[in-house]
Amino acid sequence: MADPITIMAGMSAVSGLMGAMGAQAQGQAAASAQEFNAEIAGRNAQLARESAHYDAAIQERQSRMQLGAMRAAYGASGVRAEGSALDVLEMSAINAKRDHNAILFKGELKALGYEDTKTLSLYGADAARTQADWATASSLLTGFTGATKLVGFGKSGASAGAPVVQLSSTPIGPSLLVD
Repeated sequence: MADPITIMAGMSAVSGLMGAMGAQAQGQAAASAQEFNAEIAGRNAQLARESAHYDAAIQERQSRMQLGAMRAAYGASGVRAEGSALDVLEMSAINAKRDHNAILFKGELKALGYEDTKTLSLYGADAARTQADWATASSLLTGFTGATKLVGFGKSGASAGAPVVQLSSTPIGPSLLVD
């Protein structure tokens, strides 16, 4: 049967190894979660852009219909497309284009926010992996250092700095002297 110090040293080494495995598993899980979040943010960015283009297309169609209705109403009432009537049509067309661009701009801003979230999540995944590597190394180092100390303690005599006890004879009788 192995002596207790060897058993304790082995347990310390196994504990360090188990801690290292746990640190790696935790880091990989955190990295996977961050990568999943990045994937979702990337999809959301694409959807925001597509939604903005769809809304802009609807707005553009509605604007063309409104401008056409205005032209038809002017024509039916005998107003010619010149002067203030033309100015009203031009202003309506300009406003419609501005609304179209505003829809696209808002969609792009939303998409950029999702892209930023994606980038941050990918950085988070990298950080989780790095942290896991450091935690793994620390657990291994701690476990094996503890095991080495225990093995060293069991094989050597007194450790550095420990008092040495000697028996000595004096006229009064044997006593313990500490150096």
